[in-house]
Amino acid sequence: MSSVIRLRQSNAFDLPKLQGIEDVRSSDKLIEMFIERFTQKGDNIFDPFLGYGTTAIVSERMERSGYGIEFEMDIVKFVHTMLKEKQHVVCGNSFYLETYSGFPQMDFSISSPPYMIQGVDSSYPFYSSPIDNYYDDYLEKVGLVYRNLKRILKPNSYIIVEACNVIYGESFKTLAWDIAKTISKDYSFQKEYIIEWIGKYRNFKLGLNHSYCFLFQNKVI
Repeated sequence: MSSVIRLRQSNAFDLPKLQGIEDVRSSDKLIEMFIERFTQKGDNIFDPFLGYGTTAIVSERMERSGYGIEFEMDIVKFVHTMLKEKQHVVCGNSFYLETYSGFPQMDFSISSPPYMIQGVDSSYPFYSSPIDNYYDDYLEKVGLVYRNLKRILKPNSYIIVEACNVIYGESFKTLAWDIAKTISKDYSFQKEYIIEWIGKYRNFKLGLNHSYCFLFQNKVI
């Protein structure tokens, strides 16, 4: 697989009108490409930041079992309408993954964490009381989710994390690289894929038309 990949942002299904919730879905084609590369039929695939369910929906379509956690109940209800195995998707918080007993061991994970712009506290995506440094707390919480994921991830299996850097005003923010550095504390970094997006891209408003997919392995020492 080339380390630079050109894709078009596209999805096979429309979303309901959910007031106040933005469509920031991953592309079906992106999920399909990595599922095809790193999994086999029958494998279990997990998305800790499930959102509108693209990972779970595409997994089922490709004869895998898709699982995930999403915080917003209205979104979970929508995802359930798109799945045969509705019980595989739960409403909750991946910060507390250890409290969910119904998940099997996973063969693969692919996800895109919600983004935050460094220095812009109002972009903090998680629910929290006021804190001293929102960006540091954001990275700590993303790291916590992936540490928790190790509890249900098979040894030596792979995860893909998609993220992009951000141009905010005249400043360049290294969001993707900061996320990769955080997750590298618990996983073995293997490779980066640069995704060049053709046409409309969901994060184009952040100033860039490409994102990164970081490949990590859950190595057992």
